[in-house]
Amino acid sequence: MSFNNPRDFTNHGGAYNYAYGPQTIQNINYGTDPDDILQVLASYTAVNATADAEARCPPPSCHPETRVKTLRSLDAWITERRNPLRVCWLNGSVGVGKSAIAQTISERYRSQVIGTFFFSRNDNTRDKLDPLIATIAYQCCTADPLRSTVGPLIIKAIRADPQVFHSSYENQLVKLILEPFANVRHAQQNQLSNLIVIDGLDECVDLASQQRLLGFIELAIAFRTCVPLIFLLCSRPEPQIRYGIESARFISCLKRINISGDSYWDIQRYFVDKFGELRRKYQHVLRGEGETWPGTTVIWDLTRRACGQFIFAVTVIKYIDNLDELPQDRLQTILNVEPDDVTESPYSALDNLYRQILSTCTKWEKIYPILRLLITPLPKQFELQTLWRSIVAITGLLNFRSGEVRTLLSRLHSVISISENDEYDIYIRHASFTQFLQHKARSREFHVQVFSEEDYYNLVIIFLLRTLSPLTPFYPPYCSSNQLFGTAYSIWKHRVGEIFGLAIESLNVARYCARVSSPSSDLLAELEAFDPYVLASLRVSCFQGAVEWVEWLSWAKSLSEDKRPERFIARVESFLQGVYVGF
Repeated sequence: MSFNNPRDFTNHGGAYNYAYGPQTIQNINYGTDPDDILQVLASYTAVNATADAEARCPPPSCHPETRVKTLRSLDAWITERRNPLRVCWLNGSVGVGKSAIAQTISERYRSQVIGTFFFSRNDNTRDKLDPLIATIAYQCCTADPLRSTVGPLIIKAIRADPQVFHSSYENQLVKLILEPFANVRHAQQNQLSNLIVIDGLDECVDLASQQRLLGFIELAIAFRTCVPLIFLLCSRPEPQIRYGIESARFISCLKRINISGDSYWDIQRYFVDKFGELRRKYQHVLRGEGETWPGTTVIWDLTRRACGQFIFAVTVIKYIDNLDELPQDRLQTILNVEPDDVTESPYSALDNLYRQILSTCTKWEKIYPILRLLITPLPKQFELQTLWRSIVAITGLLNFRSGEVRTLLSRLHSVISISENDEYDIYIRHASFTQFLQHKARSREFHVQVFSEEDYYNLVIIFLLRTLSPLTPFYPPYCSSNQLFGTAYSIWKHRVGEIFGLAIESLNVARYCARVSSPSSDLLAELEAFDPYVLASLRVSCFQGAVEWVEWLSWAKSLSEDKRPERFIARVESFLQGVYVGF
């Protein structure tokens, strides 16, 4: 704000924040409307982490008549209402079907489930602990039968402490889950669910957070609620998880189920049923193959190669079920793969399958950078966390032509999930494929390295600046004097709206540049062509964020002489001395 005729005013130094354009100050008040508070709660959740999330569709689930012994054991554990074994640890090696069992239980006992959370190292919205409690609390508020019993108590807790989401995870657990369950009226207690399903703890990327989650469970077990909460926890038997679960604090309330060794007959049944479906689907092109195609011997061979890994079986079927080639030819391609030379590898058959799938791709030199983007963790500083692996973003980051990414990945649908919507993120279907790509001894010629932070930020900044460039002709002060300002401004707003998410992210471009010590020639070229007025105007259009102009200018001047963008520096210095936003 400005001061008219100030008097008796002394400035004793300090730090200064430069603000450009109209400033909007928002006071957030949750009010009394439960729907408003529910919206706030929703903003802290991981929408991709629940059993019914669209991003996981179709989710893995147990094939009919498989996992019978394991599911029967879980059925007995869940239905024993006063079971002293409050934690069931379902563990097994990579790809044996833990997530499928967790999904099946979540669906079978939907009315008894409080909430679900499926971790995934391939999805940065659910690879950390941050959204776990809010996601489970949100499910309590929106799903029957807890919506009318526990839901109002959770809403009340948020209204009483609007900053609860910024408190410790342990406090969030107490305030949003445990205390509401403890305070349910006696008459409603028989309506309470009591099962929490957490899958893929080993895919929570921070090892300390894995231990902390086990502490959550310990806290919940010790807390007195109307109905004792029980936890189905699924993970690989990683040392740090095994040590935490098998410690003294869990020993008296722990049920263990290991599923690594009981998959052979289930996988064989899966192959028999799925090849039957393929025969019906492709009956016109399989007429010459016989009614029992591919035959018992082939099914036995594939089952043996799977080595108990359901992910191998699922990937084989997805690979064969492709309209690009004849199914019998794609099956033969798999059967022709020679046994792995590295016989001691427990994943040799899966590795061979992954290499075979990748070998069918043309233009590996273009597929390689796409895979690099998919396996590179997103920086936490990013404003947006669900855009950077979309086809739109990948096209811009790699400067590909429209439609090129989808074409390049057309042979990888068995290992990569690609939405019909270009603005939705692409996901690697299983963590084992990510691990395969990053393990040089396993992936060999298909080894993929993550981007360094500097290289990644280079790509991001170039993409953001190139996104802004087409807006320049529509910046109202640059438009023809014959055009009414209102018309020009409406067109401008429409153009900004088309890239709204990226426009908001662009306001952080100065901070991102600070992460780059040696900008590429492409980045320097974009800086030299950059118009600061267009970026400053986004602050007006988006009503959030601010550009750190002074810091950005200091960064540019700190670069070595051969890297210094002189025109950019001169243009920003001139901009800072003038009227910054012309409307």
